[in-house]
Amino acid sequence: MKKLLSLLVLAATMSMTILAKDPETLNIRLGQSGLADKGKLGIKFVSIVEDSRCPVGAACVWAGNAKVRLVISRGKSRKTIEVNTGIDPKVVSSFGYLFRIAELTPRPGENHRMVAQPNMVKLTIEKS
Repeated sequence: MKKLLSLLVLAATMSMTILAKDPETLNIRLGQSGLADKGKLGIKFVSIVEDSRCPVGAACVWAGNAKVRLVISRGKSRKTIEVNTGIDPKVVSSFGYLFRIAELTPRPGENHRMVAQPNMVKLTIEKS
């Protein structure tokens, strides 16, 4: 009986491990779109709503926040979401997925020619 119970626990653990999926990372330029989850999900980086992040090399009391607007599409359905780097909501759920900003580049104060504002968002996407 103990062996059977042990085998059932082992099988359940293995099936959960197989079903658990690593988050997907996607880089999208401002005004551009990308696909996630094998093309099932479309994400468009629409705009930067705000960017008060502390400049590189500066000593700031607060790290600041950046907020981006994304349009998420699945099939014919679309939803606009806003995700933050420093304040809530840092994670937004839409269509059964969780969206987080991993990075928004370039950061204020970085030495990039001809770039007045961030133009690339790196998103982490995972099933909720």
